[in-house]
Amino acid sequence: MFRRILSAVVVLALILAGTLTWTVNIQQVKAEPATIYVDDDNIAGPWDGTPEHPYQNITSGLEHAVDDDTIIVCPGTYYEDVSIDTITNLTIRSSSGPEATIINASTSTRWLFEIEADNITIDGFTLTGATGKIGGYPRAGIWLYQSAHGNFVNNIIHGNAVGIQLWRSNYTRIENNSIHSNKNPTNTGLGIWLWNASDNTIKYNNITNNDHGIYLDDEGDSNCTENAISYNNIFNNSADDLYNEQSYNITAEYNWWGTTNCSVIDSKIRDDEEGYGEVDFIPFLNAPLSRWSA
Repeated sequence: MFRRILSAVVVLALILAGTLTWTVNIQQVKAEPATIYVDDDNIAGPWDGTPEHPYQNITSGLEHAVDDDTIIVCPGTYYEDVSIDTITNLTIRSSSGPEATIINASTSTRWLFEIEADNITIDGFTLTGATGKIGGYPRAGIWLYQSAHGNFVNNIIHGNAVGIQLWRSNYTRIENNSIHSNKNPTNTGLGIWLWNASDNTIKYNNITNNDHGIYLDDEGDSNCTENAISYNNIFNNSADDLYNEQSYNITAEYNWWGTTNCSVIDSKIRDDEEGYGEVDFIPFLNAPLSRWSA
């Protein structure tokens, strides 16, 4: 009898040990990042996000995306407003560049890209048509809200109330974009608008023919410091090229301001002479960046 009990105990112990080992060795398997395709020419379907059967619009692609995915958008004109708020580390990239891939606002009172998530890349689009306001706040081609580490590169952003707006957002890269002709009837159109946004990089952009080129806002508790603003073409903006409406001094060196005349450059920068923080714009470039025509 004792031997039977002992044998049962040994067997039970072995079973428990095996179960414990099996439980400990269970690991969550993470899916590999996916590439999802979008093409507005695929009107009839089927739609599964493959190159052969792409989704018809970016919003449909987003509905099937998760963290770390990439959405490739084929040439076309997409009438939609894209909202990103639950996915991180996502890339949305055109396959053929901004001249061939246009996102036009479905309604003028919406942002084209409304982003409330970290590590979002928007690469290679023309963004236009966000010309309206709601509650006094103008709409933008790209609106980044309380987020960080965005990458907005290689885009053409024109014909909006605001080109790019960073609202309480930091560590974001705005590079190699043409941000032009963002205007409105009250002469308050903005190329780039920073509101309580610090430690961002603004480089290699063409920021021209807006009402205001770059605007650093002083509303409320806004603090726009430690932003790297350099190697841009910033000129021919009708009201001012750079408006530092805060008490903090900033640096904006090595930019092309459309001239080498310091007095002319200074006249298009609103800073300490108007009662705000000073803008250090010297040294500056002596010619426009070759990436963009003057």
